[in-house]
Amino acid sequence: MELHPLLVRQLNRLGLTSDKLHSEPKKWLELIEKVSKAYVEADQERYLIERSMDLSSRELLELNKKLETAQQTAGLGYWSYDKSTEKITLSKGLYTIFGLKHDEPLLTFEEFMQLVDGKQRSRFRELIEKAFSEEIDCEDEIQMQRPDGEYGWYYIYGRPLKDKTKKVILTGIAMDITGRRKAEEEVALLNQQLITTARQIGMADVASTTLHNVGNILSSASVSAELLQEYIEQPHFKKLFSIMDILKEHLPTLSDFLTQDHQGKLIPQYLVSLNEYLRKDNEIFVGEISLLRQKIQHIKDIIGTQDTLTRAGGMTEKVSLTDIINKALQLSENSPKFKDIEIKKEYEEDLIIIVDKTKLLQILVNLIQNAKESLATKEQSNLKLLQLIIRKDEPLNKIEIIVEDNGVGILKENLTKIFSLGFTTKDSGHGLGLHSSAIAAQEMGGSLLAESKGIGKGAGFTLVLPYIAPNA
Repeated sequence: MELHPLLVRQLNRLGLTSDKLHSEPKKWLELIEKVSKAYVEADQERYLIERSMDLSSRELLELNKKLETAQQTAGLGYWSYDKSTEKITLSKGLYTIFGLKHDEPLLTFEEFMQLVDGKQRSRFRELIEKAFSEEIDCEDEIQMQRPDGEYGWYYIYGRPLKDKTKKVILTGIAMDITGRRKAEEEVALLNQQLITTARQIGMADVASTTLHNVGNILSSASVSAELLQEYIEQPHFKKLFSIMDILKEHLPTLSDFLTQDHQGKLIPQYLVSLNEYLRKDNEIFVGEISLLRQKIQHIKDIIGTQDTLTRAGGMTEKVSLTDIINKALQLSENSPKFKDIEIKKEYEEDLIIIVDKTKLLQILVNLIQNAKESLATKEQSNLKLLQLIIRKDEPLNKIEIIVEDNGVGILKENLTKIFSLGFTTKDSGHGLGLHSSAIAAQEMGGSLLAESKGIGKGAGFTLVLPYIAPNA
């Protein structure tokens, strides 16, 4: 018979053979002891292996339990798709996440696709096909219908792997992101409402400024009207009317009255002397009426510009930057506290661009008004200067509109905060003007930047917009 190699080796060590008995019993006893010891060691090793397997099995079960708990907490599970069989294998967690029953047969790819929202099926199918054909990872966010009819949002991630037969299997995870998507939609809605509110407040500010400007012009017009009334009520006008009444009374004998009557002889000379007064008054009348007409036209222009701002933004049109800046200056407050502000314009050509006129006008009104208030707040300044600059960057195809002042300036640490919602350094401010202006600039494909060297050193705001020529 054939013996185990280890037993043959022990027989050789003891000088024993398998075909005859040895003459010394001690040799056989020694062999039996070694064989017994081998059995004991084998039993101990088997016990340790069984013990280790038991512990490993428990640890594996515990880890699997923890993994399932983690997947449930995270709202995710794993899946695999075998294209050759068209079968999709889902983890226990995914059955729950998708609202499917655990005892149902495996889904086919087409059955799974029927759960995907119809608008997203084509895109998702192309993504899966590309993952197989190019052997690349894929990921997407899709909307799926649960058996109860409700739709949920899911993040799908897949990675192609090859098995032993070199067959590509797509495996990955799926995560329920319905709550996150709903939160994002709510945040987007709230953000839109906030932008709308900010714009409405901005419009209210502009409207308030408009009313203030109109009030200033009306006050000035009222002064002109009062001045006209005072001149019309001058005594020489009343005397002139009295002379007209006398002449009308003596109209049949007017020639004799003016040449023979003592009172009549005085009338021609009086009219000659009155002529100088009437000429001066007439010049005053013409001047004041002209001023009144200008002020009325100014009011009409301001109201017309305000009407432009009340229209919904979003429509681009051809505008003159010079014209839009002039309108912004009209709309910004022109009260007496701003009377000593010098306005300097630095632009050689009148650029015509395609832009959202409403948003641009709102931004410029805000920046100009802020600059004026900064200058009005500054104390002991020999020159209060507001500069409006237009620069065209042809290489970058951009337009820069700069509003600079030598007013109170901005703290360095505030330069990063001034565009934040609700941040303001004004006692009566609400922190929406610059925030909404920055958003409007972004919506036009541009940006709004702030610069200041510190308190008392003025500030500058640069509105950067893409240059879109009318003939582009």
